[in-house]
Amino acid sequence: MPCVIFTSSPVAPFSSYKLSELPAKDQRLKIYFDSLEIYEETMILLRFNCPDPNCDVACANGWGELKRHVKSKHGMLLW
Repeated sequence: MPCVIFTSSPVAPFSSYKLSELPAKDQRLKIYFDSLEIYEETMILLRFNCPDPNCDVACANGWGELKRHVKSKHGMLLW
């Protein structure tokens, strides 16, 4: 099963990690994390965040949801 590990170590070989022992993972994306902090920060970056600097909405269900939000709440169109 192909996967990716996000880690704070720049030198640890992939083979040194036991996937079942890592503290966090995203099952859908097959991404594992060696700390909860890395997991939380990464998941924030992967959300579809509203481009309005005064709006803190993050759409978890993809571009369609973000486009609807931006159009209905801000009167803007996304590409």
